[in-house]
Order: sequence, then structure tokens, then C-alpha cells
Amino acid sequence: MYTDDGTPSVAYASPVPEEDALLIAVVRTSERAQRFTSAINGTKTTAVGDTTGDVLFDRNESAFLTQYQSIGGSGVIETIESQDRGTVVTEDTIIAFAAVQDDATNWVVVKETPKSDALAIANNVQTNIWVLLGLTLVGLVGFVAVVRAGLIGSLREITTQTAAIADGNLDQEIQDNGRIDEIGRVRSGFRDIKSYLQTVEGQAIALSQQDFDNDVLDDEVPGTLGESLTAMQTDLETFIEDLTDAREEAERSQRDAEQSREEAQALADSLERQAERFSTQMQQAADGDLTQRLDTDVDRESLAQIATAFNDMLVQLEALVDRIQATANAVDDRTHAMSASTDEIEQSSMSVAKSIEQISAGAENQNEKLTAAAGEMTDLSATVEEIASSSNNVAQQAEDAAAMGQDGQAAATDAIAEMDAIESKATQTVEEMQSLQEEVGRISDIVTMIDDIASQTDMLAINASIEAENASTSGDGFAVVADEVKSLAEDTATATDEVESLIAEVEASTSALAEDMYEMRDRVGDGQDTITDTAALLEDIVDRVEDANAGIQSINDATEDQAASVQEATRMVEEVASVSDQTAGEASNVSAAAEEQTSAIQEISQSAQSLQTQATELLDRAEQFDTS
Repeated sequence: MYTDDGTPSVAYASPVPEEDALLIAVVRTSERAQRFTSAINGTKTTAVGDTTGDVLFDRNESAFLTQYQSIGGSGVIETIESQDRGTVVTEDTIIAFAAVQDDATNWVVVKETPKSDALAIANNVQTNIWVLLGLTLVGLVGFVAVVRAGLIGSLREITTQTAAIADGNLDQEIQDNGRIDEIGRVRSGFRDIKSYLQTVEGQAIALSQQDFDNDVLDDEVPGTLGESLTAMQTDLETFIEDLTDAREEAERSQRDAEQSREEAQALADSLERQAERFSTQMQQAADGDLTQRLDTDVDRESLAQIATAFNDMLVQLEALVDRIQATANAVDDRTHAMSASTDEIEQSSMSVAKSIEQISAGAENQNEKLTAAAGEMTDLSATVEEIASSSNNVAQQAEDAAAMGQDGQAAATDAIAEMDAIESKATQTVEEMQSLQEEVGRISDIVTMIDDIASQTDMLAINASIEAENASTSGDGFAVVADEVKSLAEDTATATDEVESLIAEVEASTSALAEDMYEMRDRVGDGQDTITDTAALLEDIVDRVEDANAGIQSINDATEDQAASVQEATRMVEEVASVSDQTAGEASNVSAAAEEQTSAIQEISQSAQSLQTQATELLDRAEQFDTS
């Protein structure tokens, strides 16, 4: 703040962004002070510094930057310095001050007014208020007098009549006293309201009584209420039509549900009986009775397919068991014959061994016992020929046993193939059972849908009951329809519960039948394992028979060699004198061959016994099954 050519001024400086310059604004304080105004004459406005007390804004330019001097005395400065705002009243002056709310300045605005001028305005205002109150009181008294003269009585009469209409008494008459003022227009308006309400009442009564042909429904009811009545009439007619349709639909649903319940009951009874028969026969077949057959003349195609597949499986399984039993019997018979033959060969071989020992012992004295040796050699030749004949028979039987063992092995291979086919049939049967379970599940879904329809019908009955309640005493038609719909919904729900119970029993029976089928499939798997073991056993039997056949062929060859040796020995006996040493050597060879023959025969006997044991075991396993 400064003086510019004797004129008090205030300069504001602001830096220019991004420039090395300042923007300076100059304000003339005296010009600003001229703009200070006041409603009270003689008021002086001054802006002073809060801390210095210097005059900053004043109409008197000579007072600029001088110490503020109050008319009221020096105590005003101390008050201004100690408070932000306030009032100081002296004997002749009223002084008001307030600090400027600005962080950039510390100015205080001070207004000084002569006390007499300020109090004169207050007195004028007080006088005007009392005059206004008096005029208001006089006008109010006159208004009350006018109103009480006739307006209040008319309003009381209108109030009584409108209260009666509000209470529902539309017979209340609203009189027309010939007035054309606001009271008369109010009476006319209430008469129109009464007529309007009477029309609404008539239409409401007609709607509640479902008298849609009543002439009162043709009267126009303007406004939102009329639109609501029209909409209610339309909705009510539609609702009654819907209720009628719903009742018919509920009756159809009840008939359909009853028919479904009867069909489901019949189906459940039939399935339960057939499932019980199937379960019993399957259990007997699983216990080994292969003569069982399921009845294919059943109601359900899936059950007929199951019965057909199961019967085919039993036929194949029965034929397979018969073939196994026949093969086992044949093998058992052959092993018995082969065992008897090997016993005879063993006895003959022992006789040969003893004879050869005797020949070997007598070779040293052959010169003395030529006659006895010739006789012994003759006996030996006959015995050897007998052994050769028996060996040929045993060899032929061994070849036959080997051939039958191979046939049995081929039959076991066929049995494995048959068991694979049976397992395939069993798997197909299980799949048919799963299909049957899915069909039962679909029946359960249908019952669930019927249950949903019953629930919707029940909800419709509840809605009808609510509408009947809303229609109050005039909704008897609604109530009757609602009761019928509710009764139909309850009957449908009861029938649905019975059907659900039957379906649950059918599902239980089907599950039990499925478990029997799964058990049968497992037993078929066990039978397949048994046949596989039997095939392995037959392979072992074939190997042993082939080994026995090889041994018997070796015995046959050795016996033929023995016969040749004995014949040669006989010839040598006739020439014993010259070939005695040679005879002793041949006797030693024959003795060794006899021992080898005896050892081979013992091995054949053991193989025959093992073959007989295995054949007996195979026969025992096959006899576990009952066949026709």
C-alpha cells in the first residue's frame, strides 16, 4: 500500500508462470471506499489494519495510513485488536467491526453509526409492527363474523352429508339451496361424486355377483377408478375362464393320473412277479442247475430279451458241460485200460528179467545143461513173443489215448470260445438289465412331472382361494371353484404318491434282479476260469500221454530186440560148444535191456496213474453242473 500522486493505492503483484516477470494490479482505495453503503444515515465505513490500526480504506484520502481515530474514543482499537468481530456501544455512537476472512490480509472492517439514528430506525420498525398487528386483528375479527354468519353452517351441513357418504351411505341426499358461490359448487361437486360412487358401487356389485350382462357395467366411469373397474372386469372374466379351464385340466389330470396309477400298478405287479421268477431261476442256475429256463413270454420286451439271452447262455453252457463230461469219461476209461496194460507189461518184464538172470547164471554151466538151456530158451522165446504182443497193444492204446487227449484239448479250446460267447451273452444281459433300470427311471421322471402338475394345480387352488377371500362375501363362486381345484390337486398328489411308492418297489425289485444278474455274470467268469484251468489240465494230460506213448514205443522196440536176441540165443544154444562166450555176452545184454524195460514200464505206470487222477478231477468238476 502506498500513495500514488497523493492518491492512496494498493498494488497486488503475481509472478507470471515460466516467465521472469510479475503481473501488478493497482487498486485506488478511496475509490473502493466510495462504494461502501449503509441503510442508516450518517454511517461511516473504514477498513483498518488488524495489527497496526492504520486506516487502509476510507473516503477521506487524507486519513490513509494514519492511526484510526474512533468517535467513541481510544478503547475501540483495543477491542478490535482482541476480537475478530463485535459491537461497541458508547454514549453517542454504535460501532460494529468484523475481520476480513482472508489468509492473505489482516484487515478489519469498522462501521460507526450515530446512536440516535440507529435507535430511530428501531423505533420506526417497532411502531410499524404494532400497527400491522392491529390491522391483522381487526381483519380477523371481521372475517370470523362473516364466516359465522352463513359459511360455517353450510360447511357443517356439507361435512355431515359427506361424512355419511364416506361411511358408505350413498342414499344420503345433498340438498341444493340455490347457491352459486363456492359452497354451491362444492355441493354440486359432492352430488357428482355421489352419482359417481353409486355407479361404481353398482358395477362392483355386478362384478362380485359375476353378472357381466348387467346394464350398469355399460355406464362410463371416467378416471383411473373407471379404468381399474374395466380392467378388473376384464381380468375377472379372464380369471373365471382360466378357472374353468383349470378345473377341466385338473379333472383331465386326475383321470390321467388315475390311469397312470393303474397302469403303473399293473406294470409294477407284473415286473415284480417276473423279477421274482427270474431271480429264483437265475439263483438255481448259478447254483449249478443248468436245466433251468426263463419264460420268454413276458410283457416287457427288455425282459424277453434278457430271458432269451439267458436261455441261450444256459443252452451253450449245458452243451459245453456235457462235452466236458463225455471227454472226461472217455479219458478216464482209456487211462484205466492203459493202466491195466502197463501192469501186464510190468509183470511180463519182471518175468523176462528173472529168466535172463537165470540164463546169465547158467551160461557158465551151459555145457552141462544144454538140454535145460534149450528148454529155457524155448520158454523165453514164447515169453518174449507174448511181451511183444502186449507191447503192441499198449502202444496202440497209448496212441489212442494221445489222440483222445488232443481231441480233449481241442474240446477245451472250443469250451473256452463258448465261455467267451457266454460271457458276451451275460454282458449283454447285464446291459439289458441296465436298460430296464433306465426305463424304470424314466417312469419315475413321468411320476415327478405328474407331481409337478399336482403342485401347480395346488398353487392354482391357493390363488383361487386368495381371489375368493379378496372378493369377500360376493366371492362364493370363486370359493367353490377353488375348493374343487384344491380337491383335485389333493387327489392328484395322493395318486402321485401311490405311483411313486409303486415305482420305488419296482426299482427295488429291479435292483435285486440286477444284483442277481451281476452275481451270475461273476459266476460265469468263475466258470470261464474253471474251463481255462481244465484246458491247461488237458494240455498237461496230452503231454503226459505223449510221453507215455514215446515210452511204450521204446518198450515195443526193446521187446522186438529181445525177441531177436532170444531167437539168436536159441540158435546159439544149438551151437553152444563154439559160441558159449558169445551166449554169455548176449545174456548180459538181454539182462540190461530187461532192466531198462522195467524202468520205462514203471514210468509209464506212474504217468497213467497221474492221467487217471486228473481225469477223475475233471469229471468231478463237470459233475457239479446239472444237465438234462
